[in-house]
Amino acid sequence: NEKSGWAATARATAKLADFGTVTLSGTTKKPGFGALNSTIKDRLTEEIYQYDFSSSFEFGKFFPERFNVRIPLYVAVSENVSNPEYDPLSPDVLMKNTLSNPDISKEYKDSIKHLSQDYIKRTSVNLTNVKVNGKQGQKPHIYNLSNFSLSYGYNNIFQRDPNTVFRTTITHTASFFYNYNATPKIVEPLKNVKLFKKKAFQILRDFNFYYLPSQLSFRTNLNRQYGETQIRNVYDPSYSLPISVIKDFTIIRQYDFKYNFSKNLKFEYTATNNARIDEPEGRLYKGDPEYEQKMDSIWKNFKTFGRNTSFYQQWSASYTLPIN
Repeated sequence: NEKSGWAATARATAKLADFGTVTLSGTTKKPGFGALNSTIKDRLTEEIYQYDFSSSFEFGKFFPERFNVRIPLYVAVSENVSNPEYDPLSPDVLMKNTLSNPDISKEYKDSIKHLSQDYIKRTSVNLTNVKVNGKQGQKPHIYNLSNFSLSYGYNNIFQRDPNTVFRTTITHTASFFYNYNATPKIVEPLKNVKLFKKKAFQILRDFNFYYLPSQLSFRTNLNRQYGETQIRNVYDPSYSLPISVIKDFTIIRQYDFKYNFSKNLKFEYTATNNARIDEPEGRLYKGDPEYEQKMDSIWKNFKTFGRNTSFYQQWSASYTLPIN
């Protein structure tokens, strides 16, 4: 088989001033395509169509510049379709011959084409590190809006092939982050008291403390994954195999606290709590008569921060003797 194939790729990018960027690319490959040094078995035996759309926008540009708002949005969609060169039901017959057979109905041809395809679609939407930046030179305060940030991600992957009726995986991620980090001013109330100027009172004169901690942070990460898969019954198409479901919903909370009570006395504390949101068994879809009941159960568990599965904490304290 000396039949050759060809491939083509196109790509275009548009920049929307300082607001965003949009990129669109497409690829097609025909049966018989391969590298110059490839053998016949290494060449493509399917027809491939693929496109990728990706875009990134900064919606913070719609706010006055003095507000320093950041809302970065990323959206991407891609599809990949692979059509076999030969009919999977009759491996010696070209697919184009099967689809051009006048004795076969159009409905049956469409069914064969659909069943023989390898199809994947990916959709992604992400908001990453949405926050209000502090002004240049601004002093850090516990209540500053710049200490807060939010993120959200949505990913959907749909796939089907001759052996799989469908496989869907939906992932939601979200995070809330608070971080206060500063170098607080030290307080030395007895430093300039004349009574303690003598060397004998140095320990009292050097007494010091800090009003505020040097670090205070809190992070919550949510991750929910839901997937459904139905394998095709190639031996008896009249009987559909059951749909399998995979679900995973977790919440991770992290805490960090650092406080220097004085120059010599320091304290640190960290903790991590892992929890799981229990969900009802079975599929979760709007056509289910028990859909509302299942959703109420999920929200009830979510509002109580789920079922704790592990908790880890660590603290340390250090004191340096003032003997210098």
